[in-house]
Amino acid sequence: MSSKTGTVIVTAVTVLLALEISYLKRLPGSLVRVYSTAEIVDFNRPPTEGMTVCFDGVPFDYRIPRGPAEHALEGIREELAGGDPDGMGQAIAVARWVRERMRFGERDDSAFAMEAQDLPAAGDDGLLLGLCDLYSRLFAIACQSLSIPARIVELQGHVVPEVFIGESAGWVMIDPTFGYYATSAGKDLSVAELIRCYREGHAFSAIVFAEGKGDDCLYGTESEAELKEIYLNGFTVVSRQAIDYRRIVESLVKQRTLLIAKLQFLDENSTVMGSREGMIRTAVALTALLWVVVVCCILLAKRRNREGTSSTV
Repeated sequence: MSSKTGTVIVTAVTVLLALEISYLKRLPGSLVRVYSTAEIVDFNRPPTEGMTVCFDGVPFDYRIPRGPAEHALEGIREELAGGDPDGMGQAIAVARWVRERMRFGERDDSAFAMEAQDLPAAGDDGLLLGLCDLYSRLFAIACQSLSIPARIVELQGHVVPEVFIGESAGWVMIDPTFGYYATSAGKDLSVAELIRCYREGHAFSAIVFAEGKGDDCLYGTESEAELKEIYLNGFTVVSRQAIDYRRIVESLVKQRTLLIAKLQFLDENSTVMGSREGMIRTAVALTALLWVVVVCCILLAKRRNREGTSSTV
């Protein structure tokens, strides 16, 4: 390989690598990845006491950053003090408390843009205005502040929280927006299990634990068709609530892998998230390897040329 040819190849590969990296940086999941699974047991792994779960050896944190503001927890401990001592009873009490504090309606900002201490103050009527995302976030914050493991599940068109009720019950979906949870064959269902019931036609019962106030939603037979469509649309994701560059770098340095930003439950019509980012990262790695090989070939060729010149002299 001549020096001129080598320079042209290195330049071309360098430009290609720069273009790939530039494109990758524009993608939302460029430095993180999605863990996707079609197995309910895998998606519903039990959390540790610190509300984390390991997937591929990488910790996934369910905790919402920072402690909730005092106004967001006002009265919840008193309500639970005289209530049902078991985990499900406490979770339902939290859901009722959320519904009493919320008024259903659209906001200008998203609940997912808020950290726990930034939850909006109540309006003139003493209620928080929000949609299912804020209902779910307030529920998860309250549960986590009471040491009840909770996570937020995003569906296409709806958001619901789940609580972990011990090893026997596992994760259970409790919908504070519609005021219900689902049960089948004596077991309270998680989101993934409810999807499977819808998909395979298994019977289940909707247990309504709340009363309508006239300014919110409440589960009813008229809701079932819409909810079924939402649960079967193939988008079921749990997002990590705290992501920053420090955590990303720690994952790269300590675990030598990308941080997991989302968990995805795969139904039969799901589209695997993060596949485009994965392909581009693979292309970047291969192009970088090609660059190293080309540079090594050029250096080796130059060395041979020098040795040839020396022997001729």
